[in-house]
Amino acid sequence: MRSFTFARRGLALLSTVAVLAACNNDDPVSPAAGPTISELASETQQLSTLNAALGTADLADALDGGGPFTVFAPVNEAFGNLPTGTLDALLTAENRATLTALLEYHVVPGTFRASDLSDGQRLVTLSGDTLRVSVEGSTVRVDGVLLSTADIEASNGTVHLMSGVLTETLDLVTLAELTPALSDLLAALDAANVRETLRGDAAGAGYTVFAPSNAAFDALETPLPTDSASLTPILLQHVQLTRTLAGELTDGQQLTTLAGVTLMVERDGSTVRLVGPSNSVQVSRSDLRGSNGIMHVIDGVLLP
Repeated sequence: MRSFTFARRGLALLSTVAVLAACNNDDPVSPAAGPTISELASETQQLSTLNAALGTADLADALDGGGPFTVFAPVNEAFGNLPTGTLDALLTAENRATLTALLEYHVVPGTFRASDLSDGQRLVTLSGDTLRVSVEGSTVRVDGVLLSTADIEASNGTVHLMSGVLTETLDLVTLAELTPALSDLLAALDAANVRETLRGDAAGAGYTVFAPSNAAFDALETPLPTDSASLTPILLQHVQLTRTLAGELTDGQQLTTLAGVTLMVERDGSTVRLVGPSNSVQVSRSDLRGSNGIMHVIDGVLLP
């Protein structure tokens, strides 16, 4: 068993599924005594945000029975680390379907305890998407997010607490739509007719989007052009055709954008700046993971 911190109470998530066998075990898992996953979520203070989300998505009742399920449960702090306004947007009635899909992405049919997880393993979620497991020593990450507490047992499954929210079921445009501070960027994408392009899978390569915040647009001395022919190359100067996490950006590195412009990376510790043809900007929020790439919020607009 890996050296995780264990807890008595834990978490919850989603939908009814037939009883499945435990990982690497052909025998059915016998139900354990005690609270259900849904009850654990409602009784655990650090899962109050998740519990509220389950209520909004009408998923709490589903986790009161059936299973077994394995739930990768974001704690309150994980939801708090989402961009400002994103959680509020997810909890609105208009985004209920998006919230449901997001929660389903945190639930895997069957029982997968910490000792069942291995490096490179793939787990299929209730949403039909695939989670990627990485193991290094006693540290386990799922989609790059750390398991902070493992193996919290419920009567209908197992819960692992997570230090982040798994957002890779949402495409980059949906992530931007859920982030109020990126509304000006969305308006610019619409003016250039490229919003739907960034919903795609980039031929499987994925995108890295350096997304100027509303404050970045407000700070412009001269407004950007509004015609598509002029605006499109400026916006594509903020997009790279690969998935690049902030930790993979190195000092002096050169990035080629979809506009054919080369950006240079300046790195000093955790501070990352991008130097373009006319100005430089700083990464203010990094590693927002989407189904089709990575988004980093920047404090300026890269100008031609």
